[in-house]
Amino acid sequence: MTRVLFISSVIDGGSPRSQRALAHGLIERGHEVVFVVDDQRRASMSRVVGEQLADASVRFEHLRSLQRLASLPGSRPPHRTIDHLAHWTSPHPHNALPQVLDEFNPDVVVGNSIDRHSWRRTLDICRTRHISTVLYIREVPALRHLEIEPSPADVLVANAQTLAESARTQGHRCEFIPSVVDTTPTRTESTRKTALLINPIASHGVNIAIELARRAPDVEFVFQESWPLDDAEWGRLVEVVAPLNNVELRRRSEPGPQLYASARVLLVPHRIDNRPRVIVEAQANAIPAIISQHPGLDEAAGPAAIAVDEDDVEGWAEALDWVFNDEARYRRLVAVTRKASQRPELDPAYVVNTFERVLEEVQTIDLATGHQSWSNTA
Repeated sequence: MTRVLFISSVIDGGSPRSQRALAHGLIERGHEVVFVVDDQRRASMSRVVGEQLADASVRFEHLRSLQRLASLPGSRPPHRTIDHLAHWTSPHPHNALPQVLDEFNPDVVVGNSIDRHSWRRTLDICRTRHISTVLYIREVPALRHLEIEPSPADVLVANAQTLAESARTQGHRCEFIPSVVDTTPTRTESTRKTALLINPIASHGVNIAIELARRAPDVEFVFQESWPLDDAEWGRLVEVVAPLNNVELRRRSEPGPQLYASARVLLVPHRIDNRPRVIVEAQANAIPAIISQHPGLDEAAGPAAIAVDEDDVEGWAEALDWVFNDEARYRRLVAVTRKASQRPELDPAYVVNTFERVLEEVQTIDLATGHQSWSNTA
């Protein structure tokens, strides 16, 4: 049995959902798991003060009194239960970490979608206490953690082959472990009437989706909030789509069958390279996707997607047109999508097995030397 602490800078969205699904799988195997996460309350005084002190502590790292001050905001985290899992929440998870370590005494700390400063401080604390660390790379920006000296973690894993390969080219050993995606809550029989965009933000190609809605007034679009948008961001989105009678905006809600209940196609016009869980969820409902031509998206979709250059508006419009108007071709794509959803790597049990092996491996590493204490680890 291993005591695992996940630490993250996000509490909402696909990454924390996958993290919690992995935790449930580990708990079923007899491990103990808790979380310390950023509560993402943007306007809290603790957040503002903590950010200012953190910035000052980086610039004047020789001042020990300033370092102590910077460690105070968010250092007494409240408890919260999310998806039946124990969470400590703080605007500065690394400041909450010492108390959580004292109370939970983990064997391994796993960083997941965590900002660079927070992970650097987490590493310092864990190394002082001789606690093993795993960094789970889920986004391209997370590759910046690889610049941390002397090492970004005791063990690296990534949820996409492309991310793992990027780490390897920089001289790091990194194992590919896909995100756990429990598609049960979002299973449905879709009416296949709408084009669905999840996460209507700039990095996820909302501008492309808006242009498609302008060009295809007879197609119904749904823009579903995923990452919480503040009032100003939501207000700007409402203003932009107001002239478009064929766009429905939906505020964030708990994942359920309603998410894909009307979708004919999933739009993934991302301007970043990642491996989003929404593709897997859509495929589980045999809903095809149109994706940007990025390696991570191609990997996530397998053969069951139409890939278009992210800036090729004409290409996006053409793909959308045949999805809605070429029934025979669409049905063939649905069949391919259904088959792709059965890939072994998408089986949650496979992912949990692989991650469990990583937990075993990291605990064989001599933290003083960085070498494994046994030789037959895969």
